Amino acid sequence: MNGFAVILNLLVSLYMLLILARVLLSWIQLDTSNRAIAGFVNFVYTATEPVLRPIRNLLPPMPFDLSPMIVILGLSLLTRLI
Repeated sequence: MNGFAVILNLLVSLYMLLILARVLLSWIQLDTSNRAIAGFVNFVYTATEPVLRPIRNLLPPMPFDLSPMIVILGLSLLTRLI
């Protein structure tokens, strides 16, 4: 069971890094004419949107998106429970 917990903790940590990458990507303008950069941006948005969208739909309209912070807090709590 300990090995399973370590792997699950690693996967949750990697997903939190993807969410952080998405937040950083939303702050900067990248030249997406480069296929490698466009592929990376597309991967990050595709991997994080299914988790962020339901949280975003539950929140009232705001000038900024709090869903990444809520998901990261939830994942942090999950890793502490593991």
